[in-house]
Amino acid sequence: MFIKNQNKIFIQLLKLFVPYKKKIACILFCLLIFTAASISYPLLNKILIDEGVMKHNFNTVVMIVAAMFGVFLVSSIAEVLKEFLRADIASGVHQSLVENVFNSYLLVDIAYFKDRNSAELLNDLNVDIGNINKVCDNTVFFVITQLVSCLGGIAGLFIIDYRLSLLVFLFFPLKYFTVRFFSDQREKKMGQLLEKNTVFGHWFGDALNAIRDVRLFGLQKKMQQEVAGHVFGVADSQRQLNILQSMNLCSEVFLMHSMEVLLLLVGAYFILDKTLTLGSLFAFISYSMQVLEPISATLNLKFMFSGIIPSATRYFQLLDHTRQAQEFSGSAPVEQINSVEFKNVSFSYGENRVLNKANFVVQKGDKVAVIGANGSGKSTLFTLIERLAVPDEGQVLINGITAASFDLQKYRAAFAAVGQDSFLLNRTVEENVCMGSLCEAKNINDALARAGLRDLAFDDIVGENGKQISSGQRQKILFARALLRNTEWFLFDEITSNMDSEAARNLFGVLHDELKDKTVIMIVHDMKLLTHFDYILEVGRDCKVRMHQSYEATTVAETGSFVAAG
Repeated sequence: MFIKNQNKIFIQLLKLFVPYKKKIACILFCLLIFTAASISYPLLNKILIDEGVMKHNFNTVVMIVAAMFGVFLVSSIAEVLKEFLRADIASGVHQSLVENVFNSYLLVDIAYFKDRNSAELLNDLNVDIGNINKVCDNTVFFVITQLVSCLGGIAGLFIIDYRLSLLVFLFFPLKYFTVRFFSDQREKKMGQLLEKNTVFGHWFGDALNAIRDVRLFGLQKKMQQEVAGHVFGVADSQRQLNILQSMNLCSEVFLMHSMEVLLLLVGAYFILDKTLTLGSLFAFISYSMQVLEPISATLNLKFMFSGIIPSATRYFQLLDHTRQAQEFSGSAPVEQINSVEFKNVSFSYGENRVLNKANFVVQKGDKVAVIGANGSGKSTLFTLIERLAVPDEGQVLINGITAASFDLQKYRAAFAAVGQDSFLLNRTVEENVCMGSLCEAKNINDALARAGLRDLAFDDIVGENGKQISSGQRQKILFARALLRNTEWFLFDEITSNMDSEAARNLFGVLHDELKDKTVIMIVHDMKLLTHFDYILEVGRDCKVRMHQSYEATTVAETGSFVAAG
């Protein structure tokens, strides 16, 4: 199973290069030129020594040196061109890796982000893409073409001296078992490093988000101790990887030098025995390097991929998961929504059931307040209406038709929502109100005025999630965003939180005036506000949903508290 999964990962990695077939062909051509130059160089060197230097023929020396310079010049030009093309491919692959995963984030079920923060996701993304992009390193392309050089080098070895050739072949099994040992160790250590990086990224994101509370509660020393522990764990894993890489490199250098010393020793014996010339020995050593280096590089690919495979596995598993967990979109057009109905809807977060066979109908034009204890499932009603989650059981019906049958984007455009986790981008007020739509200045002004926001300019930057403005201003921008959408259905989740009394009065003035013919469903905690609504939807601790026409009919009014489970 492990080998099968590795083969699948290799196939997915190869698909990254499909758009660059022409550039890869040009790189291979450049490498073939480089390889041809490498094969001819030892032969020219042999002629230089045996026919030029040893025979005191200066004309031959000049001609061979000129030929060697020409070969070197052509191979250098090919090398530069190859690097330009390889850099283009590496840049393109990196870009596609980032775009693919971001596009997946845009489509995946919203529940995927429930237990993950942005720092963790970004950290994993950078690590995995950085590792995967190593497939574009020079080593991979070098090995492909050097295998051709290797075949030519093997032929050259046997032509010069078959006895020395047998010594060279002793290198292969030694190198293979050495690389295999270090590769297995590296893949294991890389998996541990990725896991520690993920944990650290999650912790780091939490720490930054809670930085205000960390200071208020005097947790700086505790956090410093924790970060030291996380950083040490990551650094220690990285240190172990570096040691493995150094040990693999040292073993390779040791084996190569040992082989060279052995060849010089045996070659010198053959020269003294007059069965080998000096030029032949130097040519043989050059050819042996042409054989040993590609073979060594090929075997080292396993070592290199042992660092890539864990990241590639996690990356492609993410893409597979997002393909399987993508939001479903129907194709039916959304004309006019006359009713939203929950029919035997049940929903759970893991093992925690929050809705159990919920049944209710909201008609167009209704003003509905949603009440219930904290964690009872009020916001979940909006999540299901907006199709950000799918019921475990039952259906959400629109005009008597399952909501899943409608085109997703057009369906969501029929609702204007302000939720507890509605987000403000680190952009201008105008951009946060319009949210990508083309808006006229007059319409933006009207929406901001209706929302009661008069102390911010269009081009004021609000900061990440409104950190540069007050909480009340943040709520007003979200309210203006909803008003500017100008739909028939509005979903407000505790929109009056962080609003002062004047802003709240203004909001309900808009509710009774401009939104009087619209459908408004609002989650409220202040029971005094219930007089503004036609119906009250109560979500109990028993996971049941009850529709009431007055506050007096609710269990809150009867018992003084929200209904208990059971």
